[in-house]
Amino acid sequence: MTGGTDPDANITSGPGVRIPGMVEYEFETQKWTNHTEVGFLQKGEALEDGRAHFVDGLGQDGKNGVVMVLGGGVFALPVTRKGDSRGIIRPDLLLDFNNVTFFDAETKKWYSQTTTGTPPTSRMGHCIADVRSQAGTHEIFVYGGADAGFTESYDDLYVLSLPGFVWFRVDDRSNGVHSHGTCAVVGKRQLLVIGGQNEKDGFPGIWQTKDPLPLGLGIFDMTAMAWKSNGSYDAEAADYRPAEVIEKWYKDGGLNKVQWDSDDVKKMFLATPVNFANEPSSSDKPSSGGSGSSDGNTGGNKGESSKSNTGPVAGGIVGGCIVVLGVIGGWLFWRKRNKKKDSAGASPSAELPVQEPPPPPQGSYEPYEQLKELSDPFVSSGGIRPARRTLK
Repeated sequence: MTGGTDPDANITSGPGVRIPGMVEYEFETQKWTNHTEVGFLQKGEALEDGRAHFVDGLGQDGKNGVVMVLGGGVFALPVTRKGDSRGIIRPDLLLDFNNVTFFDAETKKWYSQTTTGTPPTSRMGHCIADVRSQAGTHEIFVYGGADAGFTESYDDLYVLSLPGFVWFRVDDRSNGVHSHGTCAVVGKRQLLVIGGQNEKDGFPGIWQTKDPLPLGLGIFDMTAMAWKSNGSYDAEAADYRPAEVIEKWYKDGGLNKVQWDSDDVKKMFLATPVNFANEPSSSDKPSSGGSGSSDGNTGGNKGESSKSNTGPVAGGIVGGCIVVLGVIGGWLFWRKRNKKKDSAGASPSAELPVQEPPPPPQGSYEPYEQLKELSDPFVSSGGIRPARRTLK
């Protein structure tokens, strides 16, 4: 967890307090570790409103995970300038997406890798979610966000595919600009966007304007690369497959053309092979259907065998139906006869006995007395030094 602002600071009338460094929580030992130097930030700098996202199945041994740091604003400390009329203080610079910095949680080392494709513009307050394909790729979806002065929000969506470190821009739009919203993968292949605000509405308009998305929810099909116009969720959607444009990039040998920043990075991201050979191509349709050799004849004698068995099969079906009808008729006759006997011998005032409920237990029990306070299972980080854009 990196950067941020001291919650006790008065950011509406003063500069606030930005917090440098990074803290890490280890679940096995239940201990916090304070990293005073982040590696990609210079001493005396702090990251604010960036996003750190954990991606599993990567790292030095190809089995652990890495924390990817994407976007945000860098502040040189201490911040002595005051904010504008809204209390907003612009950062000294924004981190761009032409380079991605990540932290190996196992080795405690920082790495970086240059990206290709069409990256997002520099931004703050965006949201991130990722999904892993059966072919061995990881797709990180970056949606929305705001500019450095929080005067404009964005309605664009980008995909970073790993291990290729290649960006893809989604042409379709949600028609609802958002910053500081939340992204989450729901079901097998859908991205849910909820919450957020439009910075153009100003204050207090950002809290009063109705969300233009249906019911305030945005649903995006990650395989079809399209937003659901009515905000509907498809509970029967097929398994996730990377979009056709992503599959094509790998099948055309894009991974072989990556210029790796270091041998260590190359080793950790190529530890697990990417293979689309046995994967069906991306489609909106469920992947469980389709035709194949199992639907047709698999042998030259299958047609003759079907013809020769037609008589016995038909006779068996007719005989079975007669037996079933006989059983049903006998059961109906028996049921009607017993119903008459029950009606003749039953008392018209007969009622079922009523069982009184047991008395309440003595004393009281507080179910929450035994609960322990759990720490937040969150490991994150912040900032990117290698590629920067100075604000004017």
